[in-house]
Amino acid sequence: MQNGILFDNLLLTNDAAVASKLAAETFLVRQAQETEVNKAAQREAELAAGGDGFMGKLKAYGRKAMYYVQDQPMMVAGTLCLGLIPLLLLCCWPRGKAAEEDEEDEEPAAADDDDDAPIKDVTEEKEKEKKAGKEAVKPKESGAKKRTKKAD
Repeated sequence: MQNGILFDNLLLTNDAAVASKLAAETFLVRQAQETEVNKAAQREAELAAGGDGFMGKLKAYGRKAMYYVQDQPMMVAGTLCLGLIPLLLLCCWPRGKAAEEDEEDEEPAAADDDDDAPIKDVTEEKEKEKKAGKEAVKPKESGAKKRTKKAD
């Protein structure tokens, strides 16, 4: 025998069912634990060898986040759904813009009691004033149309 070679969990049997049962109880459990320990050690070594400076720290934090997502996929998916869906709905859902536009489109009521008087277009008045040599009257900012005087 050479130095450094160890034998553990020897089983001599002629029944495969007994060997697989003992392997499931001992070897597979220990193999899973060893795999986790090796994976954790490899991750720590990668995080430590990330480098110095800003980019090294950024890479280390990126790896750390990637490892967390790999270890906890359901937790990350649930958090993203509960966090992003409400934000998207808040930003993209129409918030009564149609009602606000309807209020702006309404014309204010005229103060005159002369409802029977015909409404003239402002552009016709401008043309008449230009012909007469007068200054053009600026239209009101409210968008209301100017009424003419009632004929007697």
